[in-house]
Amino acid sequence: MASSDEIEEFLTMMKREDYDEEVQILLDEFWNQVASDAPIAEEKAERIFNSIMASSREKELFLSIKSKSFWYRSAAAIFIIGLSALFYLSRSGITESQEVKLISEKSKTIDKPARRFINLPDGSSVILNENSNLKISDSFGTNNKREVYLQGEAYFDITHNPTKPFIVHTGKIITTVLGTAFNIKMSSVDKKVIITVTRGKVKVGDNEKTYNVIVPDEQVVFYESISQHVKKPVKAEKFIEWTNGDIYFDDVSIKDVAKQLQDRFDVSIVFSNEQIKSCKFSATFLKSQSLKQILHIIGEFNQIKYQFKDERTVILSGLGCK
Repeated sequence: MASSDEIEEFLTMMKREDYDEEVQILLDEFWNQVASDAPIAEEKAERIFNSIMASSREKELFLSIKSKSFWYRSAAAIFIIGLSALFYLSRSGITESQEVKLISEKSKTIDKPARRFINLPDGSSVILNENSNLKISDSFGTNNKREVYLQGEAYFDITHNPTKPFIVHTGKIITTVLGTAFNIKMSSVDKKVIITVTRGKVKVGDNEKTYNVIVPDEQVVFYESISQHVKKPVKAEKFIEWTNGDIYFDDVSIKDVAKQLQDRFDVSIVFSNEQIKSCKFSATFLKSQSLKQILHIIGEFNQIKYQFKDERTVILSGLGCK
């Protein structure tokens, strides 16, 4: 598996003339393995390459070899993407075959070490924290309720539907909502479940009774060991700070990504073409990345252009997706 040090070692080799022949052979072999029937246009490959390297600690090394041929830079970029993907999977403890299995089963179970943003069948969205698990009921949305089962921590933003309550099972605790935003954390160490509301109204209880109804900036803590619960006022924003970290977007629409970017960067994102909203893609956005860097990545892979109308307004334009 490739680490950051191994990538840096490869890039260092590219700087040294005495390694030219060895690097050439390595790149030739790799190029033959990943060759495509539809090669990337030179200009686009250059832009993607620069995006990848924009926040990388290897950028300084590449500056010294920028005068080499475009073929060198394209091959090296593909090489780095390949190594980075392997490094990500190894760091997450997931093999390639496991990754395919997880993606194929995502309609039923969402279980991955990395923090991720996901869409549910009813249009609701969830940010699932690291090492957490979310199971979706087979009958989700087909009867008079929408049910999911959570282990770990997740932030829910639920699409309003008064005829189909959204129900989250966390151990013996049942959280019921119609349309709202809230955070649930199940701690197996402390044997407690914490429900915090940021918008709307949430009912908390079990199969027998309702414990409390809570509104924004209120929290219910249920202690499993003694079967007791406490309701208290809190600053809800403190309990959802974790959602602002690195997030993996898994086959998510541009509309939902835009919503997250608006919350994170306190901006307004306007679509010049409504069809842009339906475009979907998968990507990991790092906490350290700026809004412009993220918009650039979105644009490269969805043929979308962005423009700042002012400091707080971004306009997205393009053909969109049907």
